Amino acid sequence: MGKPRARGNGETPAELIEVLQTVKKEHGLVGGAAAIGISHSQLHRYLRGIGCPTLETIQKVADFTGTTFEIKVTPRESLNSSF
Repeated sequence: MGKPRARGNGETPAELIEVLQTVKKEHGLVGGAAAIGISHSQLHRYLRGIGCPTLETIQKVADFTGTTFEIKVTPRESLNSSF
């Protein structure tokens, strides 16, 4: 049986998981989630690597922890490849 999937597709980036593990260690699951501004169930899913957080959520983590995240965006295969 594969890894459970969150509503959103994708996996939580490893760098974000590391930062969230520190938040959980220092503030607990519920306290860390509240401080970031997400639900404790969502924090738990991210810690398990399930789901790809939105840019808004990544910004909340960056604001709370003072961490800078680099986000690499690569092109998807396009229906219109005229560029």
